[in-house]
Amino acid sequence: MVGGLRSYKACVKTCFFSTYSYKKFLSLILTPIAILFRLIGFRFSEPISQDRIGHLILEPLYMHLRSGEDKRFGRRFILFIPGGVTANGYALQKLPKKFVVIKNPLLCKLLSPLKLSPFCGLNIRKDIWKPNQAVDVFKYTNLISSSKPFFDLPIRESQNVRNLLKNLGISENDWYICLHNREAGYTKNIVEKGSTDFRNGSIDEFIPTINYVASLGGTVVRVGDSSMTPFAKMHGLVDYVHSKFKSEENDLLLSAHCRFFLTNSSGASMMAAAQGVPLVGVNIAPLGHSKFWGPNDIAVPKLYFRKNDDSPIKFSEIFASKSSNFYKTQMFEEANVYLKDTPFDEILEAVKQMLRQLRGDSSIPVSDMELQFKFNSLFDASNFSFYSQTKISDYFLRKHINLL
Repeated sequence: MVGGLRSYKACVKTCFFSTYSYKKFLSLILTPIAILFRLIGFRFSEPISQDRIGHLILEPLYMHLRSGEDKRFGRRFILFIPGGVTANGYALQKLPKKFVVIKNPLLCKLLSPLKLSPFCGLNIRKDIWKPNQAVDVFKYTNLISSSKPFFDLPIRESQNVRNLLKNLGISENDWYICLHNREAGYTKNIVEKGSTDFRNGSIDEFIPTINYVASLGGTVVRVGDSSMTPFAKMHGLVDYVHSKFKSEENDLLLSAHCRFFLTNSSGASMMAAAQGVPLVGVNIAPLGHSKFWGPNDIAVPKLYFRKNDDSPIKFSEIFASKSSNFYKTQMFEEANVYLKDTPFDEILEAVKQMLRQLRGDSSIPVSDMELQFKFNSLFDASNFSFYSQTKISDYFLRKHINLL
């Protein structure tokens, strides 16, 4: 039985490398065509994971931003989505015109050697995700703004957006924020079970924030997927994920028109970020990822604790070790380290800071600026979000000044 399994694995491995080698050989044969495509500005790419909303949006967004700064990078992009099944089909429909999506499986197969070509192929994995290295995508997040949205979406005043908000109980002149709290349900069939559950958070910690937003006349719209834990009915909350109005189109429309997007270490935030909507990120982990997006955003990292005595670990000690870049739950377990969810007060204060920022209150005490500088100085080029300009919550840094 064991010998048969080994033979099977060896056969699969041989077939994979044979297929890859064949495609690589074809890509060399097609070199003149590949050079021609590159000369006229075409690049060929395939999503790292078309089943993940974060990758589905982030990768073309990065191509779009970088091509705006560097014309040699490419002017038009061919995306391979065999069968056209993705995390959000509406997002594909609303990509800028510089993107051409090929869904036909046969055509994808015929053209696939071009994505391996060193001349017109484009593998952006290293620019989006590299363990223990800073990634280039953060060099371009400052180029995003609400005046230059990525997707071509209907404006808030359009009839379909107004109807959607009305159906959710939000009037034309009301403001709302989106809330996405990462849970295990969405990725259960995509990644190894529990491999990234350290990035999840408790939904109960958001209740004081929901009450606060409601007290100001706003509404919290909970977005995500239907596998999420239902929220108890409460004033100021719309549990959209369990409503009959949930759809791929409405996911994107709600995210694009909220005042800000309250999230955690989740790719769903890209639905808002791509449109220039500010983000408040809580439960952000690992620490080397804590500056999680752009310069207009605010982050609250998770704290690290030792399992043997439940003592908190200083930030400098975390950054001096590999744990600042751990990306699987098992890595923390093997290092005898655990993370604590962001508590309600840190979520609430980060939201208050964002609301002040949106009102134009930019006054920051010198002491807070010094704490921010001290925290940023802990990052180096081995940390994923080294190039990011995201601010860490002022309240968080003051509260945990003893860990700096």
